[in-house]
Amino acid sequence: MVLRHPNIQCILTGKEIPMATNGTVKFFNHSRGFGFVTPEDGSKDVFVHATALEAAGIPSIDEGDKITFDIEDDQRGRGKQATNVQLAQ
Repeated sequence: MVLRHPNIQCILTGKEIPMATNGTVKFFNHSRGFGFVTPEDGSKDVFVHATALEAAGIPSIDEGDKITFDIEDDQRGRGKQATNVQLAQ
């Protein structure tokens, strides 16, 4: 069974608007600047890059950290990636 992340479709533009997802950092390689997050909804792991953390003002994340993020298509067509990352409360 495949679980899709729920998105809202904009009435005016027809584009999907990402909804925040909760997840746990599976691993993050600080020297290479990327890692993966496991969404709580059971969907496939999502790539997270250091630039998404920098944009959010987050200095770093570690394995086991809980975060909230949006899921968007990678601009290079390599799958899904986390954007608008926030540390979960």
